[in-house]
Amino acid sequence: MKKYLFILLAFGIINVSHAQHSSGKDKYDEQYEASKIAFITSKLQLTPKEAQSFWPVYNQYESEKDALWNSVKRMGSEEMAVMSERSSTEYLDNMLNYDRKKLKMKEALVSEMKNILPARKVAMLFVVEREFRKELLTQMKIRKPEK
Repeated sequence: MKKYLFILLAFGIINVSHAQHSSGKDKYDEQYEASKIAFITSKLQLTPKEAQSFWPVYNQYESEKDALWNSVKRMGSEEMAVMSERSSTEYLDNMLNYDRKKLKMKEALVSEMKNILPARKVAMLFVVEREFRKELLTQMKIRKPEK
């Protein structure tokens, strides 16, 4: 019972801090966020104090990561097949630059998180994120209607 109460409390903290950002999200996005919050909070066994400090920092990181991803021009294989050498080189440079920026963001997150959580929980965060994505894909396959 305490675990569920804690998850609801953590969700309440996040909901307040994300109230401005979630106004434009659709129902699926809100369900996704709520599931992710509950999953990470539970798996990392965040205390209320840890959760209160953790979620604003994590949400900022996620927002910056999303903005970076949205700034990158992605192409399909058909487009790449007809690219000039110069365009291909430019595209590769942009992708490497994206990877560098993403790594710097991750390093900054780890540095900041180590001030909030024990190193063990910070290390677990990235494993837990992968577990969440894997669980989400599994749930999507289960819910996908047969054709």
